[in-house]
Amino acid sequence: MAVFVSIGVVAAAVLSVIVSYAMAPSQSIATSAWTFGPAGAALGRTLLTTLGWGVLATVLATIVRSPAPAIGAGVVYVLLVDPIIDAAWSTGGRWLPGQLLQAVAQGGTTQISLTRASIVVALYCAVLLAAGAGIFARRDVPS
Repeated sequence: MAVFVSIGVVAAAVLSVIVSYAMAPSQSIATSAWTFGPAGAALGRTLLTTLGWGVLATVLATIVRSPAPAIGAGVVYVLLVDPIIDAAWSTGGRWLPGQLLQAVAQGGTTQISLTRASIVVALYCAVLLAAGAGIFARRDVPS
């Protein structure tokens, strides 16, 4: 699934660059300052963020075992729980998965550096994948 999502993100990025270069002259936008270095970095951050959210969603779906509650719990966490905890806890953004993934997507924030956010997200993903694999391996499957 990660490979499929990665192909989709890369394909969307390539298509976006092609359309941007094609549309820029008609809007009188100079493309001489556009370089592929920042675009590649943004693609890498987008890919890491997408895979991070995918890992969180996959482990949640594995734990809950039903799509509707997993989607509901994920949406409630992302839209309510994570922002409320971040607002109440001054350094919460340095530890909350949603805030860390946003920091990765933005290339770092004033509170969280890109390096720190990427490392903590990678550690969260490793722990969650191990936990999800353990739950999946021990789950009974009726025939």
